[in-house]
Amino acid sequence: MNESDVISAIDDCHFVCRLTTRELGAEAGREKSLTATRLATAAIALIWKTPSRALSRINLAFDRQPHRREFLSHVPEESLSVHSMWSYAPSGPHISPDEWEIELLNWADTFAAVGDIHEFVVIVAVAAE
Repeated sequence: MNESDVISAIDDCHFVCRLTTRELGAEAGREKSLTATRLATAAIALIWKTPSRALSRINLAFDRQPHRREFLSHVPEESLSVHSMWSYAPSGPHISPDEWEIELLNWADTFAAVGDIHEFVVIVAVAAE
């Protein structure tokens, strides 16, 4: 694996989830990693008042590649306009680093439980296979 491969995979993502799997083939490792990442993302979304809304905006780039959609609108005898909008642009509720530190402490028990689930999904389930 070259540095350029890593840069290509990460692209312009602001956050990267790194998970190490052992004794798995590429496809099984990818699936275990995606499951663990989705669980972590769901746990983080629980911080907000409407977790489902936060989760839909957090958006893993792997699941839904952000792209621009363009379209034309025409008003007869007036104008022709070009419009564009982002589709699946990753976003989420804003939280400052200081606020995040507080939330990490407040939600430590939940995140610890998610860590236990990660361990089961990635480690125990692999040992059973």
